[in-house]
Amino acid sequence: MGTSTGVSEVKVEDYVFPATVKAPGSDNSFFLAGAGNDSFFNNIGVRGIEIQGNFVKFTAIGVYLEETAISTFG
Repeated sequence: MGTSTGVSEVKVEDYVFPATVKAPGSDNSFFLAGAGNDSFFNNIGVRGIEIQGNFVKFTAIGVYLEETAISTFG
């Protein structure tokens, strides 16, 4: 699944978000717009809760967009 956006996969903790994905039953490909604390989605990444001094991670979030969405941000 090539894309002209030039994105690459992103690893957040132990989870790898692939650069592109294709939703089941869809002909459209989506590119990784952001994931983790180093992206422009600053508050997106690993979510968890501290329990008795241990941080338990339970959610990793990545945001995928259609390539046609790029013109919306331009």
